[in-house]
Amino acid sequence: MKKLLLSIAIGVFMPMVVFAQITTTSATYTTQSIPTLINFGGPPTTTVNSTCIDTLTVTIPAGDQVVYLDVEYDMTATGAFGFQQYSYMEFFNNGTKEPQVYQGNGFGGTVSYNRTQVNIANGVSASGVLKFGLHAFRTANGVGCDSVFQKVDQGTWKVTVYHGTPPLCLPPSGPMVDWVLSNSAQVSWTSGGAANARIEYGATGFAPGSGTVISATGNSHVITGLTPSTTYDFYIQDSCGVGSTSLWTSVESFTTLCTPET
Repeated sequence: MKKLLLSIAIGVFMPMVVFAQITTTSATYTTQSIPTLINFGGPPTTTVNSTCIDTLTVTIPAGDQVVYLDVEYDMTATGAFGFQQYSYMEFFNNGTKEPQVYQGNGFGGTVSYNRTQVNIANGVSASGVLKFGLHAFRTANGVGCDSVFQKVDQGTWKVTVYHGTPPLCLPPSGPMVDWVLSNSAQVSWTSGGAANARIEYGATGFAPGSGTVISATGNSHVITGLTPSTTYDFYIQDSCGVGSTSLWTSVESFTTLCTPET
């Protein structure tokens, strides 16, 4: 009898976890165009640091947890080729860099860069002061730091940080397609911590919020009722409880097979 009463008491007084909402804070570097550093040895790697770099600071509430960030900027080639420009971003607070260097394209003009869900500043920030640097390079023309041939255009480097007060309902990661048939497909993901998830899918190019939303448990789900020979986009989010869901993953796609012959 005593064991039964103890179990009831624990159930009554167990606190309910309330997950905070995730918000965004952005900052744009407007001081000047950022010069590129010549790299005569060919395409640079992330082990090469630019000496032409400056700092962009994004300030969030102290103690907030960073989920991920988006980055965008333009680089212009003048009298040079777009494929000769390279860049990557670094989180100065702990020295974490993007996993690769991003190369431009084309034979001149402006190249726009836009990367989402970048994971270099994840975790709780005690101070809330996040400092970033953009390493930019060129592989031809001039010496040292130079803005004549290649540069990051003034007012285009923007960092948007997704953050909130812990605990957060964190998004899943690694969405992928396991297999595809003519009228069904299995997708899987790594949970951000929740046991339940939601999947939104629709014909390729559909606007998020206008697709079909289904609930799922675990880390995989079979989507049924699909049309043969059709390309679908899908997004996944964790569901941490009533009224508490994570951000959606970035879009992934699959194409169903044609109708089997009979």
